[in-house]
Parts: sequence; C-alpha cells; structure tokens
Amino acid sequence: TRAAPTPPPVRPPPPPPRFAPPGSGLCLTSAIPSDFAAAYDFPTGADGTGQTIGLLELDNFNPSDIAAWLLCVSLPSTLSSQVSTVSVNGGTSPSGKDGESEVLLDIETALGMAPGATVMVFSAPPPSIWSPKVNWQLMFNTMIGSGVTIISNSWSDCESYHSLQDAQSLDSILAQAAASGISVFSASGDTGAVCKVSGNSEPPFPADLPHINGVGGTTLTFGMTTPYGSEAYWTQTTPATASGGFGVSALFSAPS
Repeated sequence: TRAAPTPPPVRPPPPPPRFAPPGSGLCLTSAIPSDFAAAYDFPTGADGTGQTIGLLELDNFNPSDIAAWLLCVSLPSTLSSQVSTVSVNGGTSPSGKDGESEVLLDIETALGMAPGATVMVFSAPPPSIWSPKVNWQLMFNTMIGSGVTIISNSWSDCESYHSLQDAQSLDSILAQAAASGISVFSASGDTGAVCKVSGNSEPPFPADLPHINGVGGTTLTFGMTTPYGSEAYWTQTTPATASGGFGVSALFSAPS
C-alpha cells in the first residue's frame, strides 16, 4: 500500500481588498502608505509635525484626485488643506499623462506617511519645455528659499546634458542645503544604466551628485504573517532598461 502524498502547505488567504467607507463607491487599492510604514517599522507617533516636505515636480495635479484618494484610504479629508502648489518657471497644468500620476503618487505617499507635515508641490513645465535639460539650480534654489525642510525629487535627466561646472554648481547648492539641515532625496531613475533620452550608458542626474541621497527602486513583497516579506532590487529583462537606475559618473569620482 502506497502512502498518500503529503499535501502541500496551506497558505493563508490573502488579505481582503480595501474599500472606501460605505456610500463612497468601489475603491480598491493594492497597497497604501500604512502598509509600507508597517513593513519598514516606521516609528509610531512620528507623523511629520513641524516638517515641510517639498516635492519637485515637472507636471501638476488636480486637487479633486487627492480628495478622492483620501476617501479611498479612509484618511481625513482635511489633509488636502496641507497641500499647496508653487509655480516655477511659469508652472504647468496637469498633463493627464504618466507625469501627473507621478505627482499624485508623491503627494499621496507624503500625506500617508507624514500626515502632520506640510506638503509644498513645486510645479514646473515638463522637460521638453526646458529643452533639453532641466534648470535644476532654479528648481532647488526656489525650494530651499521657500523654507522646506525635506526635498523629494522623482525626476531625472541625462548626466551628459550637464557640464562639470553645471553639476558642481548644483552640488554646491545641495551641500549648503545639507549644512542647513535640509534632507534632499532624488530617485535614481527606472532605466538601469542607460539614460532613456540619450540612449547612452550614464547615471541619472541629479541622483549622481555627491550631496544628494540617491534612492533606487526595489520590489517589496509583503509577508503572509508579518508586514515585511522580502525585497529585491528592481530589474526587468523586457525591456532590458526597465530597472532601477545606476551607473558610473563621468563627472564625480566614487566616494572613499
């Protein structure tokens, strides 16, 4: 008599989808800021009170989208009053494209993780208007002069667009910001070691600068029994460039 095969372990069912309060209509989300706060052991009681988060954006947003999101994730509608917009170089209107989604993601993450903070959205025209490089000095100087305590930038262009003098000028601005207690973070991009616009192998700018915190992309998997499951560097093979940004700078040497 053959023994019955051992059944595979039973995995707990996935958590139920989140819905907005009754009467608000269907509102399904895959992950919300509180999920990430739990996964990364965000300090309890640290809500960003007293901080001003400056978001560098090359697009804009509709306030009604923020109001809808707050309802969706059951956060107080009053949080929308903590968001203001500052136009830089003439500003821009919401594009209705991926750039607008990027702006919304930044705002929602800031409000969800730091509901006590003030959020200032510094909205400038898309890169095509600057042609071809963004005037990062103008952007960062405007933000620093507005009294922000934290700067978050999710945008980038190619390092080869900038001369060494240009890059050193911006890095000097960032060094002064750091000395005055302003934390500056910049996304490393999402096209691996290739600049999407130029097609060259080069790191993204300004995440390559010495006095900025470059933040790379990862894929976070939530645990079945714990908030944090696993995490891996974000990389894809199709297309080959769809991965977190990296590369060797031609302007700055590696830190010692």
